[in-house]
Amino acid sequence: MTNEQILKLAIEKAVKNGLTPMAATWARELADDRLEAAFLFSHNFAKCFFGEAFYPRDNEHINGDDPEWAEKATREWQYHLQQLALSEDRLAYIKQFIDNG
Repeated sequence: MTNEQILKLAIEKAVKNGLTPMAATWARELADDRLEAAFLFSHNFAKCFFGEAFYPRDNEHINGDDPEWAEKATREWQYHLQQLALSEDRLAYIKQFIDNG
């Protein structure tokens, strides 16, 4: 799969999950690597692509009865933006979430 195909599929997934058509149109016109990075790291894209469910920090189990549970978790999109920043190949990181739904 080419980088262009990965980006196209990522945009399609994000649109299905609520990304605005204007943002998607802008993203499809990306030709510059810096613009691609700006889009992939945008909170709007990340929320729609990765989701807003809670992701436990440090593999801790979150107990819904724990009043401090929100402090022990982060949102899926926030976690994955951190991982994306650490990734040597941003589109390869994104691709694994296209292939897995």
